[in-house]
Amino acid sequence: MKNFIQRSITGIFYVVVIIAGILLHPFVFAFVFACITAVSLLEYYKLAASETIRPWKYAGLITGLILFIVNFLFAAGIVPGYVLLGTILFSFFVFFLGLIRWQESLLISLGITYLGILYIVAPLSLLTHFCFPDNELASYNYEILLGYLFILWLYDTGAYI
Repeated sequence: MKNFIQRSITGIFYVVVIIAGILLHPFVFAFVFACITAVSLLEYYKLAASETIRPWKYAGLITGLILFIVNFLFAAGIVPGYVLLGTILFSFFVFFLGLIRWQESLLISLGITYLGILYIVAPLSLLTHFCFPDNELASYNYEILLGYLFILWLYDTGAYI
C-alpha cells in the first residue's frame, strides 16, 4: 500500500507538470517535453547498458534533443522541412564518425543508441504535431494532445489498479 501511495503522489506531480507545461505556452511545452525526452533517453541507455554493450548515451542524448527541438520548430512552422530532413541525415553522419574508432560490439552499441532515439524521441516528437495542425506557431491547439494524454493516463491507471 505504501508503494501505491508513493506512485500516486509522484504520478500526480508529473501530471500537473505536464498539463501546466502544455497549457502555459508552446515553448514551455517544448521545454517540458525536451526534459522528459532527455530523462527517458538517459534511463533507457542506463537499462540497456551491460559489460559488452555500451550505448553512446551522450551522443544519443544530444542527437535526440536536437531532433526533438528541430521537429518542434518544424511543427510550429518556424523552420522549413528541409532543416528537419538535414538534421535527421546529420544525426546518421555523426554516428558513422564513431565507426572510425572501432570497439568491441560496436554495431550492437550503435543499434541500441539508435533504438533509443527511435523508441523515445520519435513518438515524443510526433506529439508536437497534435498541437500545431496548421504548422504555425499562432495555431497552437493543445486540446487534442490533452485529450490523448487523458485517455492514455486513464488506461494506464486502470491497468495498474
